Amino acid sequence: MLGDMGAIEDLLRRSAFVTIRTTIRYWRDTPTYVRALEKHRAHPRIGELLRGWTGHSESSADWWWRLWLKRPRWIRIEELTDDGQTWITSGGDGERSWNLGRRGKASVWKDRSIGLLTAPGTRSRRGSLEANERGGGLDILHTHTHPIVAELVDPTELRWNRLAFERGPDREHLGRRAVTARTQIPNWEGWEPYGTENLTVADDYELLIDAATGVILRFARGFEGREYGATEMTEVAFDEDLPKEIFQPPGDRLRAVDEQATCTLRLRMAQTDA
Repeated sequence: MLGDMGAIEDLLRRSAFVTIRTTIRYWRDTPTYVRALEKHRAHPRIGELLRGWTGHSESSADWWWRLWLKRPRWIRIEELTDDGQTWITSGGDGERSWNLGRRGKASVWKDRSIGLLTAPGTRSRRGSLEANERGGGLDILHTHTHPIVAELVDPTELRWNRLAFERGPDREHLGRRAVTARTQIPNWEGWEPYGTENLTVADDYELLIDAATGVILRFARGFEGREYGATEMTEVAFDEDLPKEIFQPPGDRLRAVDEQATCTLRLRMAQTDA
């Protein structure tokens, strides 16, 4: 059994998977979020955030993504609209990155994020490229996805060493054994509120952590005794045999219209009568 704070931190750093396929939802009751900000507005950065806040008329936020990832270099991410339609699809296969918009505007380019990471002597987010590759690092996740998504799949980016966890009962979630962990920000005066997309201003947080992989299945935020938002996986599967075609641009639907010396290709949807 995982019984102490150190064990929770170790679990969050486990990252024990090769592939993941998941759908992730971020939702928030915005008026409650604004009340949480108001509660802590004495913090200079939170006060700054409130002064620049433009979402006061927004009643809620509800964002969705679908993700396919194979370590260390292959990724596909779909951003979804409110009605579940795919808005933007993007990905990378280790050599190329690509982006396909809903209106057919698309581009494919040499994957500079991989090129930069593989340059001699360079260092990735967690050490040398060689060590990162051997360990199946997740740099490709952070260069291609929104931090809301990346922080669930790779929670090593969050500053857990500054938090004290309370271990809750294990439970089943999405058909998997999950460890419950609860925490609070002990002092907002000593915390940087812009350092994360999921540890946003709240009274408390509850995490459901996959016991086998260390991935966060659900990250909930509470204020004044009730949950006002969460980032959560609605489905997840690990270590499937994902076909390589998932990570490649849909070339049969595109054609090149120009090529630059930078190896950038700008593409558009082929005309239906072509």
